[in-house]
This record gives sequence, structure tokens and C-alpha cells, in this order.
Amino acid sequence: MKKIYSPWRSSYILGGTENSKSCDDNKCVFCEVFKDIENDETNFVLRKTKHTATVLNIYPYTAGHIMVLPLEHEANLSDLSVQIRAALMEELNLAVEVVKMALKPEALNVGINMGKESGGGIPSHLHIHVVPRWSGDINFMAVIFDTKPISFDLKDTYKKLKIEFDKA
Repeated sequence: MKKIYSPWRSSYILGGTENSKSCDDNKCVFCEVFKDIENDETNFVLRKTKHTATVLNIYPYTAGHIMVLPLEHEANLSDLSVQIRAALMEELNLAVEVVKMALKPEALNVGINMGKESGGGIPSHLHIHVVPRWSGDINFMAVIFDTKPISFDLKDTYKKLKIEFDKA
């Protein structure tokens, strides 16, 4: 399997560094971002409510890959109150509609990875992935070279999505 060199991901993968985008026992990247209210645009925060936040994934599977999270730091749906689970689902529904409107995907994947072994890169803070899909988002690069190029700029995608979230 061939890889594209991406050294900027090393702190995310290795964790524990000052610039790490992972969680340890004392610090969660999501919780830190939610506290940093002055830098929502820099942190790609699209929307916050009383119980939830929606953010653009900075390590996307495809362009426009967003995550909906509870503000409460919990790993499992069952650890959240009924009220917060309901708010999370309402925000997820809005996120799906915004992605459809702003990016016009042909389909969507929506999913939750609970636990590190499920593929969850930050398993201690529950998050729901909303991944837009297009017929052309899988091509020969993924099949032949096992490499997935992302063809859209994060900042431009953020702006498109933010406009629609601000209307909600």
C-alpha cells in the first residue's frame, strides 16, 4: 500500500504533544475548542447550541465532512441524558439538511464510532460523522494507489457551510 506523505498529521496520530488533536485523561481537543469561543472560525466551529456543537472535520474523509457533538464530554450515547441525546439528534438532522443544501452531495454517510477499535480517533468524546458523498469522490487513486485526495479547501468549505448554518 502506498501513502501520500502528510507530516502534519503526526501530532494527531502520536498524541500527547502540545499541538495534538487527540484526547488524553486530562485534555480533550473538542472540549478545548468549545472553550475557545473567540476562535470559532479558526477552529472550524460551524454552530453551537446549549447542548451541542457542529464542527468541520480537519481530517476529512471527503470534502464537507462534519461532526456533531454533545458539549458534554462523554464517550457513549447512554452516558448522555435523554434531553442531550434528543438535542444531538435534532442538531444532526439540521447538519444533514445544511450539508445537502450547501454542498449538494449525491448521498451521505452518517455514523458514530464508539471506542478506539471502531475507528474512533478521539473515543473519549462522542461525535457523529456526517460525510457527503459524490459518485466521483472515489476514483483510480483510491483503487490503484490506496490514496484519497480531497479536492476542496477547508476554509472555502467552512464558509459555504457556515452561511447555511447561520440561516438556521
